[in-house]
Amino acid sequence: EDEIFNFSFSKSVIEHLHNPMQMLKENYRILKTDGISIVMTPSWIHNNWGPFYIDFTHVTPFTKPSLRDAMIMAGFKDVVVSHFYQLPFLIIHFLSK
Repeated sequence: EDEIFNFSFSKSVIEHLHNPMQMLKENYRILKTDGISIVMTPSWIHNNWGPFYIDFTHVTPFTKPSLRDAMIMAGFKDVVVSHFYQLPFLIIHFLSK
């Protein structure tokens, strides 16, 4: 059914898809008009040193602008994209080098 959910959540899925637009469009379709979708994916900028490629199933890297553009193209409005640091101590370690 269309517009049946208030909220959708995806963590570390979209970067594994050959056609991520299909997932984004489906998320948009199933969300109510005022629904919220959270899509979490590794940052290409923060992971270009290796982790993205360590997992051979990663096929679509995203940056803040590319994820924002993809969500807008899928129909989302008021898109906000920000960095999320899952393991702050690792980020601090690598940024301090």
